[in-house]
Amino acid sequence: MRLIAVCVWPTTFRAARSGSSIHQLIINLKCPPTAAASDPRRRQYKRQAIRAIARALRAALERSTVEAVTWEPIPPSRPAFDEDYDDRLHRVLTSAFGDYDLDLRPLLTQCQPTPADHCSARRLSQDALYRVLRIEPLELERAPLRSANILVDDVLVTGKHFKCCERRLHEALGNIPVCGMFMARRVLARRR
Repeated sequence: MRLIAVCVWPTTFRAARSGSSIHQLIINLKCPPTAAASDPRRRQYKRQAIRAIARALRAALERSTVEAVTWEPIPPSRPAFDEDYDDRLHRVLTSAFGDYDLDLRPLLTQCQPTPADHCSARRLSQDALYRVLRIEPLELERAPLRSANILVDDVLVTGKHFKCCERRLHEALGNIPVCGMFMARRVLARRR
């Protein structure tokens, strides 16, 4: 059974064009590490975005809910050895729930860099993304997983990243419940 909980904020293309504060928050969150390191203003905006999203998550979720599950950030488009590897989701969850009994693990990683969907005119196919995802065996062995696994991402667009990660987890873990939580989701503007 697949459960998806879209959390926090919807965002639209119209909102993006009008300078929506939610859209800007997500842009600031996605600032690449090398850009943040070289520009103090962008670094500060990224930190502010992490804190704002963490506060919203903390307000939205009860402690018992947070502590009952294993939290898994959906891997970014860069592997851990890349200079633009971005642990923003890990930082958001640690900021929000670090003082709880938080089971936060990087169970999934990408073994090679891919173009970030939000920066590329041509999106990576689902099959291509799936091929570069790996399970981290040491993270699995660290402790038993909790009652469900929550895949966390900043923006839900098509669900491709969630579906690929969910498939990898089910292959490794069987039918453990997998849910998705997203900071924002893209909402297409209605055609008139």
